Amino acid sequence: MNNLLLEGQVDTRDETIRELRERLRKSEEDLFRQAQRTASVEQGVTALRQVCLPLYRALQQMYGASELMGLAEEAQSLPSPKWEAWQKRLGGKAAEFIGQLLIHGAMSGQQLKVATKCGQQTVYDTIRKLNQAQLLNKNGGKYSLKDI
Repeated sequence: MNNLLLEGQVDTRDETIRELRERLRKSEEDLFRQAQRTASVEQGVTALRQVCLPLYRALQQMYGASELMGLAEEAQSLPSPKWEAWQKRLGGKAAEFIGQLLIHGAMSGQQLKVATKCGQQTVYDTIRKLNQAQLLNKNGGKYSLKDI
């Protein structure tokens, strides 16, 4: 006979096991539902990639062709003498950021990152450098050059 009953105590082990099994069942159901959601999202991403791939390839070709024609260099050589002076003074990525902002106008940090082919920390550091030189305006998450 159960020693707990002989000692006048209630045996709750069966109840605890039932509760744990119920929690496990619910967790397994939640896991299954989450796996279904994940599979659905993965299918959506795959479909989106298939739709966007031709556009992506066309843009790659277009930008590659413009670089081969020298349009990128030509556009960057058009800034006014004052911006040319700032580009020479600051150099590096700061000069590239100025060039891209002159070409495209206001750009987000992400757009600058892509346009100048740099990492996120470089974007932060370069924006800080341009802000310290008081060359940038920020409006709604986009950066533009001040009128100097």
